[in-house]
Amino acid sequence: MGKCNITEIRQHLEGHVGNRVQISANKGRKRIVLQEGVLESTYPCVFMVRVKEDRGSYEHQVTYMYSDVLTEDVVIEFV
Repeated sequence: MGKCNITEIRQHLEGHVGNRVQISANKGRKRIVLQEGVLESTYPCVFMVRVKEDRGSYEHQVTYMYSDVLTEDVVIEFV
């Protein structure tokens, strides 16, 4: 998404609610988690993504902060 501030990131994501996204999250110690799901909702400090497990029909929600996107600990790509 490039360099911007938290308000711009939130506004950009609000326009894509309901779209499919691919998320790459840095969990520390060289652990990168790749997930694909649907951007479900945005809130003032966080946004939620509904992801589906590869092994079956189990779905769950993950929540990330806009500051994670700003610091590039979370990278979002729209599919």
